[in-house]
Amino acid sequence: WTVSADHALITGNLQQLTLSGHVVAVSQRGFADAVTEIRTDWLELDPERVRAQTDSRVQIRIGERSLTATGMDAMFDENRLQLKSNVSGKFVP
Repeated sequence: WTVSADHALITGNLQQLTLSGHVVAVSQRGFADAVTEIRTDWLELDPERVRAQTDSRVQIRIGERSLTATGMDAMFDENRLQLKSNVSGKFVP
């Protein structure tokens, strides 16, 4: 995973990163072994546990599939993503 954002705040001993402004996380082999892109305006990242969470609106592309939601918990090491509310998506066979 590569992550970029306009701003970053590091707390503790790199235990928590708060990213804001055009946050983009991309993996060439993310969820379902497809190119995965996550976009949001605000994201808390825990590098040690390889997890991220936001309560903001999130846009997700997994290969040809796209989803939007409000809020997300991502467990990258477990290849698991939980969307919190207002989920809608587009799936092409």
